[in-house]
Amino acid sequence: MDKTPRLVDFCGRLGRGARRSAPMLKAIHHSPVFQNLSEGLRLRILDHGWGTVGPWWAGRDLQLPWNRLHLFFGPGGAIVDDHATHRFRKNLVVLNTPRNRYAQVWEKPFETFYVHFRLELCPTVDAFADQERTLSRVLGAGEGADGIVGRIRSGGIAEGIEVQAWLLRVLAPFVERQAPRLARRLALGTKYRELFSKVEADFRAGERVERLAAGLNLRPRSFQRAFRRDTGSTLKAWLSAQLMERAQSLLLSDPRRIKELARELGFADEHYFSRFFKKHQGRSPQEYRGDWEKAMGRGAPSPGSGPIPRSIP
Repeated sequence: MDKTPRLVDFCGRLGRGARRSAPMLKAIHHSPVFQNLSEGLRLRILDHGWGTVGPWWAGRDLQLPWNRLHLFFGPGGAIVDDHATHRFRKNLVVLNTPRNRYAQVWEKPFETFYVHFRLELCPTVDAFADQERTLSRVLGAGEGADGIVGRIRSGGIAEGIEVQAWLLRVLAPFVERQAPRLARRLALGTKYRELFSKVEADFRAGERVERLAAGLNLRPRSFQRAFRRDTGSTLKAWLSAQLMERAQSLLLSDPRRIKELARELGFADEHYFSRFFKKHQGRSPQEYRGDWEKAMGRGAPSPGSGPIPRSIP
């Protein structure tokens, strides 16, 4: 028996029904904020690890060029800044940001999971770029901290997606605290998305503002005036800050010689790179990398060496 006529008749009835229900579409709403976030939001995992931490972990006057989230599984130390002491306990998460200076205090071995990351609302615009304080909170029973390391260790794709979703859920309350500022940053990111994407993809030292504007089919002077009006920063200063952020990240994460890193960043030689870096950071690239290695690998206090300080000396 040929069922084709019935199928055609069914499709016809379905189409007539869809036309009758079309007015219902007028009740559907659209969120520009959600749409912009969906198009631009990106969680970039730069590094991660887990294990038992020893006295080498302690350090003072620390500052990273990326965000770092720690999940602690019990007591053993604290993270301290000028505003508060965050003493470790089970399921405590602590967030340090690029503008946050802090100390790490070790008292006894403890278990932790960490992740270095950027949470970008759009290219180059990090959600925590303006945050100067250490943030922390204790995860609730339903927030899935138990078994997180096991899911990462499994190496499965589905488990990896689950862990990234977990990270976003953990970070959401921290993001909520900055909602008013983030709304403005998201608006800027939307307006200058093409510029930010281009800078993230291929901006190097020596790039002229005029050439950058030409690549975006914009007039240099009007472009620079508009950028300063909208952001409060000159385009040149913003570009230098982006280059510095990239340089700091490379120095702490890439073991290659400074000469090679300078070349990758677009500097003619190591001398020009060092002069640029010291002008903006106050230390040479060698000093910056050396201070970080020293802080993270040597000079740790012995267990029980005294109470946790309430501020960085």
